[in-house]
Amino acid sequence: MLHGRRRNEVLSITWEMVDFEQKIYHIPAKINKVKKNMRYMMTDELYKRLHTIYLQECIKQNIKYPTGYVFTNPKTKTRYKCLRGAWSRLLKQNNLPYIRLHDIRHLLGTYSINFLSLPIEHVSYALGHTNIEITQKYITVKPEISKEVINKVFKSVTDRGNKCN
Repeated sequence: MLHGRRRNEVLSITWEMVDFEQKIYHIPAKINKVKKNMRYMMTDELYKRLHTIYLQECIKQNIKYPTGYVFTNPKTKTRYKCLRGAWSRLLKQNNLPYIRLHDIRHLLGTYSINFLSLPIEHVSYALGHTNIEITQKYITVKPEISKEVINKVFKSVTDRGNKCN
């Protein structure tokens, strides 16, 4: 989820969707909101975490290639349905203020666009949006930016006028 995936995408991912050789994971149309097949490169951190879980599953199932869901509930042996309890415990154990898990997606989008100045098209793809119009809601309108733009426009016009004289 720290990579911009939606809750259902994370909870529904199976080992067949993970390609460790190419460091790619697939989110098929049937489990994502945009109903399109999506492919994403794994970060080194995600690769390490998923590979650790993978190796644990190989040992636990006593097989070479595990199947089924990546994130299974040890009590029910099926996929997790909800993450609220685990998320609440994590926040409480780390003395963090309440924030919805989905807000991480918004934080990722907002930070990427407004502070890292990443292209909106790249952020849109990373979040799995179908077009940039959806991603544009993460743009923070700052009055000081509009003043800076206008000042630069006037300065460029003034500078050109001075060069012509």
